[in-house]
Amino acid sequence: MTEKKVLPINDPAFAAEHFLPGNLSDEIRIDQLIVALLSTFCRDSVAAGVDPLRAGAWARGADYFLRDFVVDHCRNNLFTLPAGQVRHFAGNWYIIKTVEPNRAELSELLEGVEAFYRYLQEHGKVTKESYDEVAAACQALDYYEERINAFWAISEDGYQPWDEACPLQRANG
Repeated sequence: MTEKKVLPINDPAFAAEHFLPGNLSDEIRIDQLIVALLSTFCRDSVAAGVDPLRAGAWARGADYFLRDFVVDHCRNNLFTLPAGQVRHFAGNWYIIKTVEPNRAELSELLEGVEAFYRYLQEHGKVTKESYDEVAAACQALDYYEERINAFWAISEDGYQPWDEACPLQRANG
């Protein structure tokens, strides 16, 4: 059995222009690139002293956010997230797309998102400002817990006001 080659973070395959979704073929290619990029992130995290199980959990959290939300739902480039993208993910999309949304699971996902974007910032793939925005949104767990609780309390015509409090944005923000 051959071991899968993990590319370095500075590999040209990971250039931002390769992550622009346009059509289904692009999405499939980007999906594969994200898997490769997350393998690099996980390997480099372990090499930097992160426990392998924790690095894997980080990669899983980032994977769900990136492939299912950023690329598939929003059709955005992971290197140029529109303002508020993490907040829309955690405060709306995750809640309505998860059978039993909860703070503990969301916290694990967001820990992975924050670690991944810190890694990208450390390697010059995203700006410090972009990372800071992602990090702040990832740490707003009390707000997301309130959103989850409010979601479970919706009755009759309550969905629209709940949704409008943190609207889910689609394509490009």
